[in-house]
Amino acid sequence: MTKSGLAGLVLVAMVCVAACKSGSKSSPQTFTLTSTGADLSVKFTANIPSDWTIEKEPDAINFKVPGIDRILPCVSIVSISPHARSEAERFAKVIGYQFDSTPNAKREDLPDGRVWMSNVTDRNVHARMFIPYEGGVVMGIAMCLKDAEQKLPEIRKVLDTIKVVN
Repeated sequence: MTKSGLAGLVLVAMVCVAACKSGSKSSPQTFTLTSTGADLSVKFTANIPSDWTIEKEPDAINFKVPGIDRILPCVSIVSISPHARSEAERFAKVIGYQFDSTPNAKREDLPDGRVWMSNVTDRNVHARMFIPYEGGVVMGIAMCLKDAEQKLPEIRKVLDTIKVVN
């Protein structure tokens, strides 16, 4: 076997191992939500793992995530559109609704204008991906008990795939 053939085989093996470790396959899906606070709908895509159960409602997409046993959904996607004078004010207002009273929350401003925030306490995990769009904000939400903290990186990877397509 040539060096390039061996290198290709090693690369394929590495990709297979990475795929096996990442869990189930995901595929892009398109959703439409009615935005809370306005007569507005938003269309977006997200890569949802095949082993997540999807429950659609007009104003929320809820997910049952394997390994997180809970009666209420722990992971959801919603859209909110509070009244504001500008898109920047609207975005700040939505983030403030969720985290103004949480001084220990960690904030990560992402290059594409989205914001990831998380707060982990001794009892629960509260994290959100905020995705602005004209007229509102899509929020990917994780609100789980503390025992689900190890799932947060997997959940974030899914919420990172949300793209508004209006």
